[in-house]
Amino acid sequence: MSNIWHPTSACPQGRYDDIWFISPEIGWAVNSAGQIIHTTDGGKTPWSVQHTEPSDTYLRCISFSGPTDGWVGAITADRRLRKTQNGVEWTQIPEEILPKRPGLVCGICAVSKDVVYASGTQNPHEENTGVMRTTGGRSWSELPVGNLANLLIDIYFTDEMHGWVVGGRGGLSYDRLKPVILRTEDGGATWEDRLQNSGIEFPRGEWGWKIQFLNDRLGFVSLENFAGAAILKTIDGGRTWQRIEIKDLQGKRINNDLEGIGFLNEMTGWVGGHGFRLPGGLRTETSSGTTDGGLSWFEATNEVGKDINRFRFTGKEPIVAYASGNTVYQCVAAASAVEERALASSARSFAATIERERSRRSRTRSRSARMFPRVPSSSPFQFGISASF
Repeated sequence: MSNIWHPTSACPQGRYDDIWFISPEIGWAVNSAGQIIHTTDGGKTPWSVQHTEPSDTYLRCISFSGPTDGWVGAITADRRLRKTQNGVEWTQIPEEILPKRPGLVCGICAVSKDVVYASGTQNPHEENTGVMRTTGGRSWSELPVGNLANLLIDIYFTDEMHGWVVGGRGGLSYDRLKPVILRTEDGGATWEDRLQNSGIEFPRGEWGWKIQFLNDRLGFVSLENFAGAAILKTIDGGRTWQRIEIKDLQGKRINNDLEGIGFLNEMTGWVGGHGFRLPGGLRTETSSGTTDGGLSWFEATNEVGKDINRFRFTGKEPIVAYASGNTVYQCVAAASAVEERALASSARSFAATIERERSRRSRTRSRSARMFPRVPSSSPFQFGISASF
């Protein structure tokens, strides 16, 4: 059985950083243009724009606790959270009821309708890293992490008490960081770094970005590194971890600067992110795949998509996978050779359409930049996206 990826009809708008699906067809996505978009048919027809923030709002993460109750976090300092109670209308959470930390929201996990956790920031120099929690939405409290982290990104809880948050520690600049995987079993009152005394020789300039558990024993973490590409894997519920570099069968590193990670099962998975830096500052936005549990990897950019920040999987068979990056991508399993050829042809057509649209928008932005040079700014938004380059 083959897994066929193709772009959905989500209109290119900066970068899609996160997605959430409550069924194989019904889902939401958030992007760097401040949009929350929605589909009811898996992106076959154009997604609807449910909500638009001011254009300088970078929406980073999304989580639902049920069909109608959801939360969205932003890496824009004065607009960190918004929620919906009907799956349609979104309301901003007043900043005055939120604690100082995290200063930006990079990860969010809605455990239930009333209990939600959020984590950040992605900028170690701002010294406002932390985790916050609400038990009803009317008020939020900061959960102390002390000196365990200088940067926190993704957060994942299995219930109200037990959870994980990943990031980095080591200094106030990215080149000083090493990964941390923090574990709590008391609702965030205390945390333990499961990588402390792990025996892994991490390079400096590397930190945890996304976390995924397939079950109570098998889990993965992507490691962002501007000059490398590796993941962490556990097979004992996070008690111990193994660092795996993204290399092909010949031992050559084939990716760089990872962010998104997603495994369909123990053997088949993908990673993506910004990729290698090219002359002129462009990035390859490379994706890589594995079918042997991460022992070896292959080029998968044309198979999956570009600039991937998140993979999500629907929980029931047949499992449908989604990824967010340049657009929102979908993966379905082909049961026969005929179906595989049809899906592959459709995927190529989708990809060509998306690439033409991105090229058109890029040319338009380039002409606008020449006509109206941008005045430098020190807005929180600019600092908010610094870890993504």
